[in-house]
Amino acid sequence: MRRPTPGPRFLLLALAASLAHAAAPNPATGTPDQFFGLDKVYTIHLTLTAAEYSKLEPAGPSMARPGVTGDDRYPSSSAMLEFEGKPFGKIDLRYKGNSSYRSGGLLKRPIKIEFQTNGDAKEKARTFFGMSKINLNNNAMDQSQMREALGYDIFREENVPAARTAFAKVYLTVAGTYDNQYAGLYTIVEQIDQDFFKDRFGKKAGPVVKPEGLSGMPYLGDDWNSYLVPYGAKSSDKIDPEDAKRFIAFVRFVKQASDEDFAKTIAEYVDVNEFLHFLAVEVATVNLDSPLGFNHNYYITINPKTRKVTWIPWDLNLAFGGFGGGRGGNGNAPQDLSVTKPTAQGQFPLADRILAVPEYQKQYDAIFRNLVTKNFTVARLGAQMDRIAAAIGPAVKLDAAVSQTQFERNLAVDPLPTDGVVVTGFGGRGMGGPPLRHFLDLRVESMLEQLDGKREGFTATGRGGRGGGFRNQ
Repeated sequence: MRRPTPGPRFLLLALAASLAHAAAPNPATGTPDQFFGLDKVYTIHLTLTAAEYSKLEPAGPSMARPGVTGDDRYPSSSAMLEFEGKPFGKIDLRYKGNSSYRSGGLLKRPIKIEFQTNGDAKEKARTFFGMSKINLNNNAMDQSQMREALGYDIFREENVPAARTAFAKVYLTVAGTYDNQYAGLYTIVEQIDQDFFKDRFGKKAGPVVKPEGLSGMPYLGDDWNSYLVPYGAKSSDKIDPEDAKRFIAFVRFVKQASDEDFAKTIAEYVDVNEFLHFLAVEVATVNLDSPLGFNHNYYITINPKTRKVTWIPWDLNLAFGGFGGGRGGNGNAPQDLSVTKPTAQGQFPLADRILAVPEYQKQYDAIFRNLVTKNFTVARLGAQMDRIAAAIGPAVKLDAAVSQTQFERNLAVDPLPTDGVVVTGFGGRGMGGPPLRHFLDLRVESMLEQLDGKREGFTATGRGGRGGGFRNQ
């Protein structure tokens, strides 16, 4: 809603509100465990000046800035935060994402919030339920609004280190432009940072990398500085030289080891059991916007206790067959993605090499069968969907980016047929995937039959199934 330019009285009131925010006690003093939950929906109100709001937009249509890649290309700005109707104070924020940024429209764009600002000592020390950052993901291309929350839940059930989630109704006030305008329902996703690692491992981890479009895991020599940009290093300032050497030794081994040496020694470098659980969930959820298809949306670090490389999932809004509009290029349904050969040889080299070891292939098969019979089941996930839907339903009805018809269709056991075109809700078509509950039913059936040798799966070809789509294995 457009508003007139604010006058002196508005500015005085805004100044008074800002001072009140600065002096207010922190309304978010609990723990992450208390904050996160599949059925928790909070209210967040962000207030920005017109100048601060205009700073958020990246320069140029390509969202590129010279020498800057990934989410760091987005400029940071400042805002005042209200949480559950109570003032929190000043925070820093910026946009994030790729397709999710482009798909969100002006209001519902994905946001990263940093609570420890560059203000006074109190602001620098302040946390939000013990966290220094959170992500507000806009559920782009997901009319169910719950793919991320459900996907991370499955990973956590498999004991894979994965983010926790909650939901938020986000409101926006910008002087002269928006007045407490409802931006929409967001999924709050835990930040992968040292707070995360201290919670999961008991101490800080390092190095932490988040590759973007990096093919395989190339060995780039013995100088850690050569890895910072290609591997998207997130902890380069105070990296322990021994941790850097350990990571470099790992990628060198994966690249250069003979098949015999690899089979004997890879478990000294990688937590193979954790990796196989990570891989199994990516495959089960048909998450092709991942290492399976686009060489991105994952973190890697070294567990400080075991000194082994650990994989962490990220960005699951297109999981559950959400990539490619629900069908592969050859017309093969995504629920039939192969459980043993999900991607073409060379797309995910570490997975190729590990699964080529008979012992690990057998272990993977056992993990997958356990996943499909105990975790990724229609009964368990259906119950989780009902729990989430009951919590977010009222917020979805008010969200202009969500079609209520499409939301209900995602919840239906046997949805009514459509013209075959998936509407994303952000004005785009062709992405968003099949109705979620119906997909879960079909995917479980397909995986069980594949494991029993009664059905053939299909292998995704090209990047994320584009181009060749899926092909018979």
